[in-house]
Amino acid sequence: MAGSMHELKAIERGHKALQQQTAKPRNSAGYAQSSLPVAVMSVGASSKPTGSDAEPVPIKRNPSLLNAQAYPIAVPLRGVVQNYAWGKCHQTSLVAAMATEQVRSNRGPVRAPPLSRGNRFAELWMGTHPNGHSSVVLPGMGPASGEDATPEEHYLKDVIEADPEYWLGIEDAGRKDLPYLFKVLAVGQALSIQAHPNKSLAEKLHKQQPSNYPDGNHKPEICIPLGHFEALAGFRPVDEVLRFVDEVPELQELCSSSFVGSGSSSSSSRHCDTIMEDDEEEEDGKGQKAAKPANVLRKLYTNLMRQDKIHVQHQVKALVQRLKNKDERSPEEELILRTEKDYPGDIGIFSIYFLNYVRITPDMP
Repeated sequence: MAGSMHELKAIERGHKALQQQTAKPRNSAGYAQSSLPVAVMSVGASSKPTGSDAEPVPIKRNPSLLNAQAYPIAVPLRGVVQNYAWGKCHQTSLVAAMATEQVRSNRGPVRAPPLSRGNRFAELWMGTHPNGHSSVVLPGMGPASGEDATPEEHYLKDVIEADPEYWLGIEDAGRKDLPYLFKVLAVGQALSIQAHPNKSLAEKLHKQQPSNYPDGNHKPEICIPLGHFEALAGFRPVDEVLRFVDEVPELQELCSSSFVGSGSSSSSSRHCDTIMEDDEEEEDGKGQKAAKPANVLRKLYTNLMRQDKIHVQHQVKALVQRLKNKDERSPEEELILRTEKDYPGDIGIFSIYFLNYVRITPDMP
């Protein structure tokens, strides 16, 4: 709710600024002179600054180098392309269509190479993340600024830090940074399994292992599909997972060392009772002890992920062969067969039985 209020306030400030443009005096560059805390940025600039072949130049921490009175209401923003194996090829990737040139993640003067059509274009980052600094194009700010002044390209984070009150507003100026990272994804095949820490754990990991955790923020995500989309998100209810363990022999085999009587076809309740220690139980409404659902999932999934690689490959092969021989298959089973084509023998295939399978289609309201 707090985030929504901030957005509403930003929109309100933007409307006020736009309404006041005709009444504001214009500077030599043709922009309204305004110091209102408004930052509305257009995404996906289609070309580099006219007459300029320079990389974005870091702004020194001196606000006087930028004339706040000359800021435009909207500025072109250039995202950073991330090339991952699961992305789409150049011809079909929305990311490739939006990106015209890549900005290096460091701030050196060396120019980044042009986009390679041989790569997979997976993500376009728009923000201030240290692994992908976006840049913005501002009008010329020097003494000779005017209508013909050469636009200057700067890193977004430097521009914000030079005048946070203008770009973020008074309420958020203290952070001097964006609290989110906006991405465009072009998904060609299944992504890797990811577990995001909460805020307190993220701060701890960032402090202990900054190379592996480059920022101290948690990673709550909002996904807006543009057409057909499939995802595995969040753990299924424990009873549902245990039902799969009972019904899928290959899964049961890989989780069997968690059970008394490894490899046996015991009931879900027996599985649940035998994998938990006394201190991991809780009383149900009838005064009976039962394993905590979170602990059940943790035990099962941890054991699965620690299985021997060769043993996993044998079980994946057995599972795929068994499913191919079935006359009718569930949506999860169809997904397993499709995923196995891209990741043969991968243990992540069994995560389909643990995670919620979400499908979005264009015909959904």
